[in-house]
This record gives sequence, structure tokens and C-alpha cells, in this order.
Amino acid sequence: MIEVLDKGYIELLAYLGGDLTNVNAAKATHEKRANRLDEKGERLLGYLAENAETTPFRHTVVQLRIKAPEFVARQWYKHVVGAPYGFPDLPWSEFSQRYTEVNEEDWHVPAAWRSQSGKQTSGGPLDDEAQERCTGLYEQQRCTALSMYRTLLAHGVAREQARIVLPLAVYTTWVWTPSLQACVHFAALRDHSKAQYEIREYAKALTEMVRPIAPTSWDRLMEAHPLRRGS
Repeated sequence: MIEVLDKGYIELLAYLGGDLTNVNAAKATHEKRANRLDEKGERLLGYLAENAETTPFRHTVVQLRIKAPEFVARQWYKHVVGAPYGFPDLPWSEFSQRYTEVNEEDWHVPAAWRSQSGKQTSGGPLDDEAQERCTGLYEQQRCTALSMYRTLLAHGVAREQARIVLPLAVYTTWVWTPSLQACVHFAALRDHSKAQYEIREYAKALTEMVRPIAPTSWDRLMEAHPLRRGS
């Protein structure tokens, strides 16, 4: 398990495959099979990645449990519903606020408040006075939202409705089962200078956890990715 942010993490639950798996998936078209990963196999992986023949890389699959704030999860989910390159179904099973009440401890508290930079991204941290003021405002709003949530539940409101007062800072957990290629695509897009800091931290943790399973495949796919090519 790798801890991320203040209360989040990524945990590897299981995996299937590796570099040799991907090589043999490619060789299956010629009814051939390798018993070990050698230089020829590594060259094959490079050729496949460079020429966007990516189906063999989908034969390595991981299952991850992830805990992250809602605003990170909603960005992450785009990699399921909008998966490019003809990705197959990427199973995603998430904690439901319809079934279980939200834990008051599972709220993300930023380590620092950042300034706006350009239309989309953030810049450096605000000054100390602004940090203290913004943290106070945030805690006030967090307590208000939690109190409202509990009050609605106490009045008999269904959990599926009471949750609408909760902010995007609430943590959620889910199990995700992507292919190696899907993981590389996520890391390429989200560990990027234009991505939000918080999801970049998860992308770095995902790389640290998944890359060792098939390091040659990971590196060749990353090198060939449109966002990383020539970088």
C-alpha cells in the first residue's frame, strides 16, 4: 500500500501477467511462445508500443483499491467512461453513500492553499495569513456541511438525498481493474504539469506500484505515448 495525500492510498490487490505475458500475447498470432524475456522479446515490446499495436499490453491486468477525495475520483473516472484506444471494459466498484453513512473523519484537508495560475491550473501557495484564513473558512464550511448531513438523516431523509449537501472533499474508495496499458495512459495524462496536484500524486503512486510488474512494457508504452514522445 502507498499512502497518498492526508488520508488516501493505493493498494495492489492482485495482478495477472507481466512483460513475458505481453510478449507471448503478441506471438500468439504466429502460434509461437517464449519461455523467458530476452532481448528479442524486449525489442518486440518496443516495436508494438512504437507502432501503436497495443492489444498485447492489455493481457497484463491489475486490481487496485484506491481511496481518494471525490474531486480526484471524478477526474479518475473519465479514464473508465472515456477510455481511448478501444480499451475493453475497466471494472470500477465504488463505496456507495446510498448504503453507508459518510464517516466524519474521511474529509480531505489540503496541506496548503494554492493560487490560481492561468485558466485551469494552480500555482504556488498563498501567504501564511491567507493560509490560516482559508483553513478557518474551510473548517467552518466542513462542520456546517457535516451538521446539515446529520440533521437531514435525523429527520428521516434517505441517505441518497442527504448526501447532496456533502462537498467534493469527502473521501471515497473503489476497486479498479485496468490493463497495464490503461494504467500507463492514466499515468501519462495525470502525472503531467497541466494535471491537478492531487491527482498527480496518485499517478506517481500508481507508477511506483504497477510499473515493477512489467517494467519494459511500461517504459516502452510511456515513451511512445503522444504526451511523452520525445520528452
